[in-house]
Amino acid sequence: MGPLIVLLLQLALKEGQKAAWIAGAGIWTSDLMYVLLAHFGTDQLVVANDWPGFEKLVGIVGGKILVGVGMALYLRRSG
Repeated sequence: MGPLIVLLLQLALKEGQKAAWIAGAGIWTSDLMYVLLAHFGTDQLVVANDWPGFEKLVGIVGGKILVGVGMALYLRRSG
């Protein structure tokens, strides 16, 4: 049993069946959004990959993220 099933069971026992159904609809909606985002996002990523500067852009953005995370960790430890 996953944590969401436990949440729904707890909610049904404490707040009633209607609250559990509403929470279940919210869980279903968020799962659907993730699936749609993954499907259409992957499609857009394939299209963007055809652009000549895509790999360079991804490298620059990824490098900045890594440097930023490294600096944040370094400053957190020394401060």
